[in-house]
Amino acid sequence: MRYPYAGKPNATSKIRIVEFSDTEIIHRKLLDHDELHIAFPWMEYIVRFGWIPNGQSVWAQILSRDQKRTAVVKLALEQFTSPSSSLPTEILWEETNSAWINVTDAYYFMKQTDATVTRLIWSSEKSNGYRHLYLVEKHIDQPAVITQLTHGEWCCLDKPIYVDESRGLVYFSAKADTPLEPHFYVVSYLRPQDGIRRLTQPGFSHTVTMTCPDYFVDCFSNLRHPHVFYVQKIDHSSLLPSPSSCKGLILPVCRITPHQNCSPCIADTIFLHTNSSGAENIKHYQEATLIFESVLSNGHLFSFTTSDGVVLYGCLYRPRSYQPGYSYPTILHIYGGPKSQMVVNEFRLPRLMRYLMSVYFGFAVVIIDGRGSSDRGLHFESHIQYRLGTVELKDQIEGLQFLYNTKFGAGVTKDGRKVSVVDLNKVAITGWSYGGYLSLMALGQYPDLFKIAIAGAPVTQWELYDAAYTERYMGLPSENRKAYAKSSVLQYVRDFPDSGNRLLIAHGLIDENVHFKNTEALVTELVKHNKHHYLQVYPNEKHGLRHASVNEHFETLMFYWLTNYL
Repeated sequence: MRYPYAGKPNATSKIRIVEFSDTEIIHRKLLDHDELHIAFPWMEYIVRFGWIPNGQSVWAQILSRDQKRTAVVKLALEQFTSPSSSLPTEILWEETNSAWINVTDAYYFMKQTDATVTRLIWSSEKSNGYRHLYLVEKHIDQPAVITQLTHGEWCCLDKPIYVDESRGLVYFSAKADTPLEPHFYVVSYLRPQDGIRRLTQPGFSHTVTMTCPDYFVDCFSNLRHPHVFYVQKIDHSSLLPSPSSCKGLILPVCRITPHQNCSPCIADTIFLHTNSSGAENIKHYQEATLIFESVLSNGHLFSFTTSDGVVLYGCLYRPRSYQPGYSYPTILHIYGGPKSQMVVNEFRLPRLMRYLMSVYFGFAVVIIDGRGSSDRGLHFESHIQYRLGTVELKDQIEGLQFLYNTKFGAGVTKDGRKVSVVDLNKVAITGWSYGGYLSLMALGQYPDLFKIAIAGAPVTQWELYDAAYTERYMGLPSENRKAYAKSSVLQYVRDFPDSGNRLLIAHGLIDENVHFKNTEALVTELVKHNKHHYLQVYPNEKHGLRHASVNEHFETLMFYWLTNYL
């Protein structure tokens, strides 16, 4: 897939309306004086748009090229059809941020009872760097009245919200209780001072879908228990005023559980149980859980404080054959980039299957969410601004040192000793995409710590990546040349180890996301400096390995390297 590289001209966007009739299709465009790029010369992107519920207007969210300024505008249909229209483009929301503005799907436009008033729920990180919900009420020719609905040092998630307009309630997903568990909450936009109420059970991570005001579908799990689906009924009589705990009525209308004879990893057969007692559901679920626990190594969540006082979270998987008193070769599985959180109290199969398999080969596996990852607030996330690849690894290394020094997760030997689970003399780092990029940076910046780097589909210089993504975090190359140079893997190739069997690179030749040109540039530099490396190319694969045979080949290659060279 072609896309504009960082610093290059972007594709242009314009809003059009297509009008259908029995005989023809008419394309309507904004009249010249109402074109968005004229009214808002700073606009570069149209990132969201849709209909206002009354069908008489459309809305659009626009964004500047540096992604530090945004506005939500309302456009009347007359602005597309009537040359004599004098209706102005209304600004419903406007915002600037010195870091960047995260565009989300957490918004809702309310039905209009008065054509002169627009009401919506919008999410923003403008107040304290944490994403919260706001009620916006905009009357024509008047400034918008904005009411903050949620507060605190926690984030509403980038998930669609549901609004029950008949009761004045907003349902949303957030991590208000802990950064490790997404939950489902409700707040009244009529009485926001009553606070929020959690509707889901703590101790699990919840993914919720809601399309009607009385029920929601809840998919939940934790590290030890596989995913379960509930249809849950809301008891509106106890919703408000809001206490801190959930008192909503939970009805197990139907529960999806794997059949007892299913494979422990792939439930090919799914049965819906609707019996009133739920006893058979629980029986099947307990049996499935026992199977999973018998074949998986349970993760151990941990937290630590960095040398500069920031609390970070991680997860340690001990080898399946773990015995107290021994340290084990360790795999640091990394992504490390923005818009991602790896460490959550959630069942990780099949998402992390490749790395959880490592415990069977006698490896410890460590996952750490450092600064730059999502759902901890914009200040936490923007730690990487203009510094991609140069600061993330410090958090990872401090996490490894914490595990080693505290002997976290280690059992006690018969003579009362504890020995660290992780062996810092045998650490491999591996990841895909941004994780592949950081794996390469780790080998160049810390070759004495990381014995092996296995990098999949890595970015190697940010001038070769997508303009919108790269410029959000790095700015324009012409304005930040030094930052781009420091963030390039190619600058560190001369520091890669000279010994063999330290670097494995894998990349799909038709990668539509991280173009293979990145790996071409890396290999050219590796050859220039006479650095040992092994390159595995998959001719028919895109950014992710989609074919079963290719996944099997890569996993065989990866474990061959780990078992023989780590």
